[in-house]
Amino acid sequence: MSDMTFNAERKQLLHAFAENIRRLREQSGFSQEAFADEARMHRTSIGYFEQARREPNLSTLLILSDSLGVSLDKLVEGLPVPQERRPARQRKGPKLT
Repeated sequence: MSDMTFNAERKQLLHAFAENIRRLREQSGFSQEAFADEARMHRTSIGYFEQARREPNLSTLLILSDSLGVSLDKLVEGLPVPQERRPARQRKGPKLT
């Protein structure tokens, strides 16, 4: 497992989510600003999600899906499931045996 693999998979995941959120927003007839108003979020936050610059937390995912009138599974449909997990942090100090 490496940081590079983890980061590459995370980037792929964020780009796939960005495509989903943009497509669903456009299908719903929202501009970014109108969607941000509906979700009670700042327009730049919507832009960051659509540019794969920010990863939403669970409560934000629920707000986005509710504002779009779609289920959460529709919002994340087709997203790749990462095979790598976040690399473990290296412990500092002497190893105990």
